[in-house]
Amino acid sequence: ERKATDKIQVLSRELKDLQNSNSSLRESTQEKDATLAMSRATIRDLESKLIECERETADVKQYVQTHQRNQQEAIATKNKKIKILSLKVKQLQTRMQTQISQISILTETNERLEENLREEKLKNKTTAEDAFIKDAAIDTLKTALDEQAAKLQCENSNRKLQAELESSVAELVQQK
Repeated sequence: ERKATDKIQVLSRELKDLQNSNSSLRESTQEKDATLAMSRATIRDLESKLIECERETADVKQYVQTHQRNQQEAIATKNKKIKILSLKVKQLQTRMQTQISQISILTETNERLEENLREEKLKNKTTAEDAFIKDAAIDTLKTALDEQAAKLQCENSNRKLQAELESSVAELVQQK
């Protein structure tokens, strides 16, 4: 009986451990889903900034061309403005290249995160299936332990009855 009780306690602890592990895996998956969503939002934000930079670059280039045609009399003064605008274009192009690089890096990171998430979901699915199988095994063991406990109680009851019967027979023999 004590062994059966100890076995039940061990199995109960193992069941609780499996349930805690399953809960941790769910939380981990949720955190990774949140990180992936944040990465996607950042990529969308950077893409919109890239579009804005491209518009600004196109606007600056158009302004420079128009300015050169309309202001040929003041070439010296206008050349200074052109140089300044060209510098802005270069800065915008540098910013645009930087943002393109960032988008590329974020895209790669996003792909890695998505792959990690797929792997994690597969692991979680496998772990959940393992937990289900273990739960079924635990239920089977509990049933077997309950049956064994019932048998032990029956055997104890039979021993008591046997002892009472033997003492009654001994009394009857003594009385004769």
